[in-house]
Amino acid sequence: MSIPTDFPLNRTQSFIRTRIRTRIRTRTRTTRRPTLALLAAVLLTVVGRARSARADELMLHGPHPFLKENALSIAYLMGTAFGDSFNGQGIGVTYGYMLEKQLWLDLQINFRGSTCPPWGNTCATHTGNVAEVMPGISWRFPTDLPLVPFVRGNAGLLFLYPDGAQNAIGLGIRAGGGVKYYLFDWLGFGLESALSLGHGFYASAYPAGHGYAVLDVGAAIELQFP
Repeated sequence: MSIPTDFPLNRTQSFIRTRIRTRIRTRTRTTRRPTLALLAAVLLTVVGRARSARADELMLHGPHPFLKENALSIAYLMGTAFGDSFNGQGIGVTYGYMLEKQLWLDLQINFRGSTCPPWGNTCATHTGNVAEVMPGISWRFPTDLPLVPFVRGNAGLLFLYPDGAQNAIGLGIRAGGGVKYYLFDWLGFGLESALSLGHGFYASAYPAGHGYAVLDVGAAIELQFP
């Protein structure tokens, strides 16, 4: 009967092969983890930079493209009166529709509450509230920057509510201008001023003059949409 002399050697070789395979698999798993983590970090970095680049591309750095036909502007107004008109602070809402790239339809609705002017200690002799409803046109001047100067002209109705007297209606005109800076093609901020002149048809017993003259200075935000 012969004894296989290679039996221990075969078992030893099999054991060594098993240990080597196990270590290779362990190293492979261990190596994959930091590699996958690194790939995930690189992917997140690329996606983050892509988003930042896209947001940066959307911001205007050159002239305003005038791609949208409608604009809605809301302004805070500070009005200084002349003569017997009313000082006041209030809100102006303007809707614009692009007729051409530079020529826009301009509909203004302005309301001022009776207050003293913010830069002086004297109030007007006569106080009251006033609303202006004035359609008109505006002209916007493109530049090489996202900065758009503009002028506007409007005419329409005055609704006058004097303190201690009968309400009245009037006719008026309004001319003004300003400048707007657009962060995006749909969002802009601006400063503007305008002078309103007109005549109020008060009752005969109204003790003050019937003329209307108010200079407004305001800050506005504009949203444009298709």
